Amino acid sequence: MMTFKWQKLDGAGIAPSPRAAHGSCHVDSLQMVVYGGATGGGSLASDDLYLLDLRNGEQMAQWMIVPVIGQTPGRRYGHTIVFTKPYLLVFAGNTG
Repeated sequence: MMTFKWQKLDGAGIAPSPRAAHGSCHVDSLQMVVYGGATGGGSLASDDLYLLDLRNGEQMAQWMIVPVIGQTPGRRYGHTIVFTKPYLLVFAGNTG
């Protein structure tokens, strides 16, 4: 039986602000994206797409903002995001 342990990653780069009701998904081996959500005070998070890259190990975790081509789905929370290569699909959610 495998056991897992939570660990805080103090990665470099530009990490997303604390948020709730965001969407996230696995996009490649040891990579994850985070989009949208709600921040404190009922505000919507930025319209940025963040990538967490763990390919170089947990001690070298790297956050970055991914440039988006074309129109974004807009700021939202409570949505679903899935990766179907080469696309990220955002479905539903609330725009406030």
